Amino acid sequence: MSIGVTWRFMDEDTSDTGLPSVAVRVGMIRAGDYDVGTPTAIGDGGDGFEASLLVGKVMGPIAVSAEFGIKSLNNDIPRATTLAATAYWFTPVPGLSVRAQYYSQGSDGSLNIGTPEGPPAHPDRFPEVAEEVDRISIGATYSFGALSVGVDRFDTRDGRNTGDFDAWAASVSYNFDLFQPE
Repeated sequence: MSIGVTWRFMDEDTSDTGLPSVAVRVGMIRAGDYDVGTPTAIGDGGDGFEASLLVGKVMGPIAVSAEFGIKSLNNDIPRATTLAATAYWFTPVPGLSVRAQYYSQGSDGSLNIGTPEGPPAHPDRFPEVAEEVDRISIGATYSFGALSVGVDRFDTRDGRNTGDFDAWAASVSYNFDLFQPE
């Protein structure tokens, strides 16, 4: 389970400074009660926290954003740092936007699933491996009203203890706003 809070302390839409929007996110992670000794486990089996700094700027039909984050868990799970840099283009077609992203995750661990120099890590120790990945993606989203549909293409460029995959993803989302100003 993961729960977090994001606080935007600078909003480019309400400021006359011309500076970008800036936010921080902090979250808590609780381990599940499932077996993490398999490559298909949905989590690492550790409790901990995550925190990130987010920066974004809209410049006409173009927007850019970046997120730098850290995740730290117990149970000898390596600390992970992430960087995501994304560029958006709001096309002349109403509701259609396209994006390109570079994503990188580093790890301070040294255990590997398998290497030519030695035996692979036992499956019970999979959460302790150093997961590192560099990935690029391109995608598009079409929004009409509160409903959006999207498609993305991912390409893993480099990595360690991660899947070397090229993948497609499709999404459908519905946006609702619970904030009701008086």
